[in-house]
Amino acid sequence: MSDVGSLHDRFFKIMFTQPKAVAEFLYHYLPPGIRKAINLRSLRIAKGSFVDSQLTEQLSDLLYSVVLKSGRKAFVYVLFEHKSKPDKWVAFQLLRYMVRIWEAAYDGTSPLPPIFPLVLYHGRRRWKVSRDFTALFDSLAADTFESYVPRFRYHLCDLTAYTDDEIRGAATLRVSLLALKYIFSPELHERLPEIIGVLGQLLNTDVDAVECLRMVMEYLARARGLSADDFRPAIKRVFQEEAENIMSNFFDDAIQQGLRQGRQEGRQEGRQEGRQEGRREGTESTIIRLLKRKVGTVGPRTQKRIRGLPDDQLDKLGVDLLNFSSAKDLTAWLRDHLGN
Repeated sequence: MSDVGSLHDRFFKIMFTQPKAVAEFLYHYLPPGIRKAINLRSLRIAKGSFVDSQLTEQLSDLLYSVVLKSGRKAFVYVLFEHKSKPDKWVAFQLLRYMVRIWEAAYDGTSPLPPIFPLVLYHGRRRWKVSRDFTALFDSLAADTFESYVPRFRYHLCDLTAYTDDEIRGAATLRVSLLALKYIFSPELHERLPEIIGVLGQLLNTDVDAVECLRMVMEYLARARGLSADDFRPAIKRVFQEEAENIMSNFFDDAIQQGLRQGRQEGRQEGRQEGRQEGRREGTESTIIRLLKRKVGTVGPRTQKRIRGLPDDQLDKLGVDLLNFSSAKDLTAWLRDHLGN
């Protein structure tokens, strides 16, 4: 996966593996009939990804199991499209992934669980391609073979189609969706005060808001090459006299240095190395903070082992930790990958 694709993937999975945020997202963005049929309190994250490895730079996915009001099991499958433009073949990809989910659920006796396919999109262009699978055939073939061609459509959440006021949810969900909406947009700089300001009033009372703001700032900084200096006017406008304190809390020297050096493509080898080092240190710090939220204390020795991981293993830990529930999971992961 490319650096930028990896950033989108990681941010999506961090934000959408938090049960409270996911339940709220589904409450606001599912069709009313589907929402009423689902018991959102039963929502659970199912492990595994169904996206083909060659498409991971463009797509990420998460699968949620839910219990219907009728008592039957069902799935909500969210495919996150992080290319800059729509892809008409998403319906075909979804069908393949849905079949894989059914294959995993098949036991030869129970009815297959229904799957609700939802595409979350945040590219530069509006999504105007058809959401019907039959649109992938020419019209004559679709008519002639109507009874023999699978018929389904996916639900679309196109963030580019919503005004800022139409993006709903509590502060942490809304600021995450706004960050995704503007990550490709030339309007990002002028929207920073609004994005950051959504969480401003909660920072002193809600620990999730503090962590969300940190994640959003790191995501925007790394995906768009922003430095602390780019954030300072927005922070000052929102927080006024507290601005410098906020900046010092969210940008330590190592991350700030790395982001500044990585803001533009450097022709000199030293600049390139500094950009990569800054990215690496930012990734390490983010993963360690996430681990603390998922499993509790992460001691100095464990942190040293994490910082010593090769880049590919560090990226893998960043994804795998989303399934951790205790310190034992982290210990087992390090043992499996480091052999001690």
